[in-house]
Amino acid sequence: MAFRFKTNEIAAAGIERMTRTHTTSALAGLHGPPGGADAIFDVRKRCKKVRAVLRLVREPLGEKRYRRANVAYRDAGRALSGHRDGRVLLAAFDSLSAANSESLADVDVAVVRTGLERLAKVSLVDAEQSIEQATALLQHASTRLDGWRLDGDSWDLMAEGAAAVHDRGSMALARAVRKPTVERLHELRKQAKYTRYHLRMFRPLSPSMVLPLLAQFEAVGDDLGLAHDLSLLEAALSADPDGFGGQEHIEPVMALSTDRRAEFEAAGLGLARRLYAEDSTAFADRLGSYWELWRSVGPEPVPTIGPAPPPMPPESPPTPAPAPVNTQTPADSSTAPKPTAPPPVLADDLEAMTVSALRALARDRGIVGRSRMKRDELLTALR
Repeated sequence: MAFRFKTNEIAAAGIERMTRTHTTSALAGLHGPPGGADAIFDVRKRCKKVRAVLRLVREPLGEKRYRRANVAYRDAGRALSGHRDGRVLLAAFDSLSAANSESLADVDVAVVRTGLERLAKVSLVDAEQSIEQATALLQHASTRLDGWRLDGDSWDLMAEGAAAVHDRGSMALARAVRKPTVERLHELRKQAKYTRYHLRMFRPLSPSMVLPLLAQFEAVGDDLGLAHDLSLLEAALSADPDGFGGQEHIEPVMALSTDRRAEFEAAGLGLARRLYAEDSTAFADRLGSYWELWRSVGPEPVPTIGPAPPPMPPESPPTPAPAPVNTQTPADSSTAPKPTAPPPVLADDLEAMTVSALRALARDRGIVGRSRMKRDELLTALR
């Protein structure tokens, strides 16, 4: 089910539904057919969604019950983190090397990548044990959901939680601005992600207001996430230079990674400063006003003047191929044939596309960090 409130659903019921649905889906992902890193990524994402829901109702849920549930979902995600790390290192290196092939002309890229592939395999050695650990934690958490005693449909149920999470992000931002270390920027990213999940839950309230804000919080997460991935790559390379061909191979890679990471960090930090300029209580009150309007007068009407608000994307949006560009103007548009389904985009088609078109296609395919990618990086991600 979608990670959002339903029109005729009371707040307490929506909170419980989303928590139970994502817990059940996470357990199914662990017990279902092997899906590799993608399946593990989905389970970890569901755990993070549940933790965002928990933060929204921390006070009415009760501190003891909240902490017990939060630790269970946190530890389940951590048990599976090794499955992600290996793939992240490879993806970060591939993106970096594709965008800087000339700068790495003297580097044996294959040797460095082989070392990263070896690390990825090592991270999967204890796969069965970590899956069993995550399963036990989620099963235990699932049995405790019946003990929840949430009630009510007013914004009061969630107001304090929404403000508190936003305030934690504001404090994380202040610490990162004072001293932008890798750890502090990563903490900012995590706190911004919780607010991002809250905005996803509140999408139906006022799409024209919520969706643009959601997109900005997603951009902060993309930038700081890519920066963190590069920091992991740098740490892995510096920890064992000989495992990647020696210093002569890793030094150019480290230099490029450091420069690129600084760009992502500056972009994410700059946007976060603007998002958190709003007072946390005012932020929650604004969402509360949207909630009350949504409950009292119904869904937001489509404006009669100006463009309609952007449509709410489905939980798992399809990936349409871009329509081919038609440079000819038909003599009579009224008799023009109806367009047919566009063909798949081939490698040659990608090479001919502009950067703007590549980013639009990346957006349709849900590729994160696309707004900051260079042309070569976009091509690599789309292939």
